[in-house]
Formats: sequence, structure tokens, C-alpha cells
Amino acid sequence: MHLRPYNRPDLTSLKKEIEMKKLILFAILMTAPTAFAATGTLTIGQYASLPDCGGTIKVADSDSENGKSEQLNVSFDNVVNCSNFDIVGLPDYAAVKLQGKAKDRSGSFTIPKRAIKKGLNSIQIVVKSNTGKTKDTVTVNFIEIVTPAPKPAPQPAPKPAKPAEKPAAKANVGGTSYSAMTIGEYGSLKFCGGTIKVDDSANGNSEQLNISFKDVVNCSNFDIVGLSDYAAVKLQGVEKDRSGSFTIPKRAIAAGYNSIKVVVKSDSGKTSDTVNVTFIEIVTPAPAPQPAPAPAPAAPSTGGSSY
Repeated sequence: MHLRPYNRPDLTSLKKEIEMKKLILFAILMTAPTAFAATGTLTIGQYASLPDCGGTIKVADSDSENGKSEQLNVSFDNVVNCSNFDIVGLPDYAAVKLQGKAKDRSGSFTIPKRAIKKGLNSIQIVVKSNTGKTKDTVTVNFIEIVTPAPKPAPQPAPKPAKPAEKPAAKANVGGTSYSAMTIGEYGSLKFCGGTIKVDDSANGNSEQLNISFKDVVNCSNFDIVGLSDYAAVKLQGVEKDRSGSFTIPKRAIAAGYNSIKVVVKSDSGKTSDTVNVTFIEIVTPAPAPQPAPAPAPAAPSTGGSSY
């Protein structure tokens, strides 16, 4: 999957593009930042202000482990008047809570693959307050084109069979594991199943840190230890197939060495994986003020009398 602006190619160029790419998402709107009044439209690579809820929303692709863009993220930042959102038509994405505290909520959430179909997609997201009296509605438009699999090449003569390899390890139910990671790494969740990845923000700078979960089988929520409003945060998706991308809030990151503990767990707590995320936050000191120039000598007085 690859994302780029939609420039209305002719059939010849489109055919060549299909032959070259495995999975392409075309953006169908301009990619300049925008704003809308309560109801608006965005596409991949755009961001906009939320006029009633306050804050911003951004739509971006998300790099998978193999470097292809196989999923779509919606990011919220500095939301003031609203606390949750719906993906219309998905019952398990109704009233999904934003992270953070009142008047300052944010988060990054993955639109599940089952909501994306081949061809033109139009996904409606409603950001709203608990009462529903304050809300903004955003429609995300994009096109997904799936390239047909190439014809198989002639197969060479078979080689002697190699000894059978050990099967991949599956998630163990009922247990606890401990591991450590840093920015740019991903790993398996031994007991919860699935994977976890640590990377910087999808908005192109490193001012925030994201934790991404994928294909989680035996667990349904996670804690950031020490942050009471990040206790038992629910993963999105259905049982045995949960995922999501969540932002570690800036207030949890200190200058210098950081060690943040993330616990992925089942509702009962009997199954869990603990991941210790370590990294160094370097803060550039402000430049020293320049010395003020020396005052000019006073001019000699002229005229007058002295006694």
C-alpha cells in the first residue's frame, strides 16, 4: 500500500502503476492544511482544526515492519471540548476514549483493515463530548487499488528437502513476561500474542512517542505505569484480533534518561507482558544572551559658567 496525491492518471499510466506496486492508496484531495465548520472532509496527509471540539485532527499512513503502508492512522492533538470519537458503522469503535485529561486530550488510532474496501472509501469519524452536544464530523476519503498477483514464473527443478524447521512460537495463555525496547524496535508479546512497536510520531517530527500493538490475541488493554489516566486503556478491534497505536504523553517524558513501563494484559490480569521502553531525551539549551554594548562617553559641555 502506498499513499500519494490523486492526479487523475490516464488508463495507460494507471496500468503501469498497477504493475509496479503491490498496494496503492491515492489521496483524492489537495494535501494543504485546512479547517472546517463542524463537518468537513480530509484525505491522507491532511490535518485540520476541530472548530467545536477544539484541537486538531490528522490523517496519515503508518509504516509497517516491511516498510509498506498497510494501515491508516487518525491522530488527535490538544482536544479541548470533546473526549471520545466514533467510526460510523463499526460498533466496536463507538465512543472510543481519547487519552489525556479534560481540556487536553490526544491520541493516535488505527482504522481497522476490515473498514477499508477496494476502490473508493469514505469513512466518517465523529469527535464528540460525553453528552453529544459538542461534536465535529470528519469524512476521510481515499482510493485503494489492489494489484493482481503476477503470473507464477516457471519453477526450477526441486532441490533436496531440508530438515523441517521448528514452528513459530505461539502465544502462551496464562503467564507474565518482561522485556526491554527502545525507539525504532518491535518485538513479540510472549503471552498476549501479537507484536509491539515503539517509534516516533507519525507527523514527521520526534516531539512525541507512539506505542503500536498489532494482532494481539489474549489481551485487551494496557497500562502506562505511573499515569492514572492511562490505566486499563482498551485496545481496538475484536476478541483475538486487537490492535492500536497510542501516544505516550509529553508529561511522562523527562530530560535525559527515560524508562517507561508499559503493561499489556487481559481483563483478569492473569495474562500479561511487561515492556520497559528506554530512551534519552536531549534538550538543547537556549543560547546565552549577548553582552550589551558599552555606553558611549558623554559629550563635553559647552558654554555656561562655573564658580
